Amino acid sequence: MGLESQTTEQLLQNKKKVKIVLMTLVGIWAFLLVSYLIFVLFYAKEGSFRPITAIPFFIGPITVLPIYLSYQRIQQELKKREKP
Repeated sequence: MGLESQTTEQLLQNKKKVKIVLMTLVGIWAFLLVSYLIFVLFYAKEGSFRPITAIPFFIGPITVLPIYLSYQRIQQELKKREKP
């Protein structure tokens, strides 16, 4: 179902929902990244740090990107509808 087939009210509701999901994922990813950096600061000195453990934190932005792009498409469609 394309964005063109949705009413403006539906788009506004979807925009709010997508924004909530986006902010939640960004918040979770930021928290995990800060936790990981603290882990690195404390445990790297002991020699127990392995760079391979950083891989999940590169995946975070990859999971957020499609949701962000969806949010941008909804915004563009709403702007198109505002301009007659």
